[in-house]
Amino acid sequence: MSLQESNPSLTCITRNAWDPPENHNRITFRAMLHDKNRVTGNEWAMFANANASILMFYNEPERANTSAQEAAETWHKMLVPLRKEKKKRLCSPSCSNDDNGQKWIEDFMGRVKDEMPDFLCSHYYGESAKEARDFVEMMHNKWPHLPVMITEIACISRNRDDVLKFTAAFGMLTTLVLSHGRTSKQY
Repeated sequence: MSLQESNPSLTCITRNAWDPPENHNRITFRAMLHDKNRVTGNEWAMFANANASILMFYNEPERANTSAQEAAETWHKMLVPLRKEKKKRLCSPSCSNDDNGQKWIEDFMGRVKDEMPDFLCSHYYGESAKEARDFVEMMHNKWPHLPVMITEIACISRNRDDVLKFTAAFGMLTTLVLSHGRTSKQY
């Protein structure tokens, strides 16, 4: 049994449009269009032609001086054609779980309701596994027809026991989360 077969939610996501050589197609690769500065040239060409069935769109645009209107225009002009012409499945931008991130994604989702993403993506950073679960449930309840991907998740506590509890409790999220990307913090 391959690594991918033993854990189907396991994916390779980088901040790039190309599959890293270290992956060697061992697990499913998801290309990312990281930010608005990559919608032209070679980076866009690699993204648009990536050997990936699911494409990630923008990482924390609320922190990258990208408005939801600007992102929605790019979505309709450049991403939706990839769905229609190349049968790619599209991820929403991955916003933070803070207030700015949540306001941004709500604005974006309202602007693309005619061509909704196939997946709802988000990040979660906090100290409580219960709050992480509540956040995922809240996101799922806002857009119940979309599978949720938590593309970054981490306990931000500096207390080792808190981090261990958060990590141990992480399994409770998996009933609503299609896939997740754990982020480690070095002490």
